[in-house]
Amino acid sequence: MATIELMVSAFLKIIFAVIGAYVVIGKINPMIGTFMDGAINDEKATRAFLYLLNAFIIVFVAGLIINILPQLNLSSIQYFQTIDITLNVIEALFNYIQWILLAIIVVFGLKYLKKY
Repeated sequence: MATIELMVSAFLKIIFAVIGAYVVIGKINPMIGTFMDGAINDEKATRAFLYLLNAFIIVFVAGLIINILPQLNLSSIQYFQTIDITLNVIEALFNYIQWILLAIIVVFGLKYLKKY
């Protein structure tokens, strides 16, 4: 009985992770885009930032799902875990992108302050 509870729990975790990603990408990110358009007045930069943010969310949720899959105790799950290496490489890239984005935000902030 405990294994059935673990499997249901794992499925629910996966479902709620996907729902959370949908809410962030579909509802919250457009609001961030609207805010950024008003703050920096650069549509290309806003679209690029939101694209990177969406990619980060997708990679993060995929990593969560890959880490939840072993709880299902299925033999084919080990093949999905090979994707985890690719996700780790992409997540490592986001650590560098984080600093680049911070520098870009500072530059745009200084440009904004310079106008006033």
